[in-house]
Amino acid sequence: MAKVKGPLLSMRASGTIAKTNVFASWRGVPYVRIHVIPANPQTAGQDLTRNTFRWLNDLYRRLGVYGVSPWIKYATGRPFAARNGFIKQNLPVLRTEVTLANLIASPGALGGPALDSFTPNTGAPSGKIDFDFTIGTLPAGWTLLYVAGIAVNEQNPQDLGPIEYGEGFYTGANPQTFTISGLTPATDFACGGWAKYARPDGVSAYSVSETALVTSSA
Repeated sequence: MAKVKGPLLSMRASGTIAKTNVFASWRGVPYVRIHVIPANPQTAGQDLTRNTFRWLNDLYRRLGVYGVSPWIKYATGRPFAARNGFIKQNLPVLRTEVTLANLIASPGALGGPALDSFTPNTGAPSGKIDFDFTIGTLPAGWTLLYVAGIAVNEQNPQDLGPIEYGEGFYTGANPQTFTISGLTPATDFACGGWAKYARPDGVSAYSVSETALVTSSA
């Protein structure tokens, strides 16, 4: 970039000349540069990234209170928003996939212990999935607040297909069981589940989610 004085024999110039030179100013300093056509190659890799990013962004907009909660905690005190954290975690694991088997529903936060078992099953008719969990022995002073889960219709995130979403939670004695209903019957769903805890200092913590593919009841 070259600074100029009295460009084009005038005191000011701006714009492009013959698609060769661009005259402009930056913070009041006039300059001239070579005209460059911005490149935007549609490579296969870039398409994978764009499509997955778009699909994840669309999914995040559908998350309910329980779906967004672990992502809000994950982003707290960090230089990004919960939505950015959701996309950041899921983009690498879904970018080249044709299934949602690796979908991350909760990234974990503040050391929440993993579920001891996670077994979503086809529920009673119709359009239901039962979420069965067990919780292992917790660290001293830790308390289970609830177990939550989400269901997203199984698909290739590259296809940018319609998203069907459901979520639910259960709080009570171990083992944990709750049902997500109102889903399209006899349809495959990616189901993710995690737990929320209260630590001894009163701060909430989340476990990393587990994911399984399940068919809703017919």
